[in-house]
Amino acid sequence: MFDEKFLALLLLFFPGIVGVLFINYILESYKKLEANLFLLYSFALGVISYLPTRLFCEDSNIFELRVSIKAIILATIFSLIISAIIIFVINSEFLHLCMRKTKISQTMGRKYILKNIIASKDSKINYLLNHWVLIRYQNKKQCFQGYIGAIDILEDNYIEILLKNVSAFYNNKTKPSYEVEATYLCEKLENIIIEFQKNI
Repeated sequence: MFDEKFLALLLLFFPGIVGVLFINYILESYKKLEANLFLLYSFALGVISYLPTRLFCEDSNIFELRVSIKAIILATIFSLIISAIIIFVINSEFLHLCMRKTKISQTMGRKYILKNIIASKDSKINYLLNHWVLIRYQNKKQCFQGYIGAIDILEDNYIEILLKNVSAFYNNKTKPSYEVEATYLCEKLENIIIEFQKNI
């Protein structure tokens, strides 16, 4: 009896696990959730996903740990649909935008302000994307000027930047040492300063 209930409990978690993995992969594929949060999110999403299945599978009841294969498949499909909605809400910044409009909070949703500037759909924030940037190294006489094409901040405190229309300056020279179409930079956050310049 214990084995059957334990198996039923695992099946109860399955749609939620699929949904949470899908959300985590789309939003932050490199970041791992803590075990307790992963289980909590999986359970909550799994329970919500099973609720609509009662309309199609009357013989299944998650509260009695009784689920059919059909219910598991349907719940997994519902879980992916709910996950897609959650991803859309997060990426559209709807909640944070409403909080900023009502002055409840000024937070932007992501961990780093720089990522908010790049990814935000709020014109009051992402207008800086149309500006040139000067990436100045603090630990050497070197800087790069260009447009930010892509950016990511890694968990080990490193920043990756794809810079376009690049002019490189060495040894504090006022004229570019060379120019390239794009360059990839990877450096610790504390070693660089990113200056958003006026349109030139």
